[in-house]
Amino acid sequence: DSTVTVGLHAVDTPAGCAALEIALRGLKGGHSGCDIHLQRGNAIKLLVRAIHSCAQQGFRVNIASLQGGSAHNAIPREAFATVVVSEADVDSFKAAFEKVIATIHDEFRPAEPDLNAEIQTADVTAQVWDEATTATVLRLVTALPHGAMAMSYDIPDLVETSTNLATVLPKDGAIEILLSSR
Repeated sequence: DSTVTVGLHAVDTPAGCAALEIALRGLKGGHSGCDIHLQRGNAIKLLVRAIHSCAQQGFRVNIASLQGGSAHNAIPREAFATVVVSEADVDSFKAAFEKVIATIHDEFRPAEPDLNAEIQTADVTAQVWDEATTATVLRLVTALPHGAMAMSYDIPDLVETSTNLATVLPKDGAIEILLSSR
């Protein structure tokens, strides 16, 4: 197992912002040793992909919290985030987010027919991650590998090398990302 830790630099939540709680659920998950080759979705990767896509569309997004996964050897079935956006952008951010989720759902429908994302207004948190920390975490989680890396040439359907982006959890003013490689 490998752990990547990113220090979180918090700032006061800017005035005129609204908080949104996002939950991605309904994925099958599975054991990272037995099921990694089935191309199931990783809830952490997919949630971050959707948020990152919205940020790349020009929305100013600050993350207040991000977590997902439950064990080093399990493909994450759920992930959760609280993000803060301008009050004026709430409806357009939700629409953009839902459009990205629809694309992800279409892409993963055969393996993940029950994928479900919920986005709802929440109480504004006192602090959020600054822009640099938010961008760093979004880019990092997007770039980290997940899935089968090499299959056996001799034995059909045998994964020889894989990496599972297993958990993302807050810990002591940082975010800890656990990867399990086989």
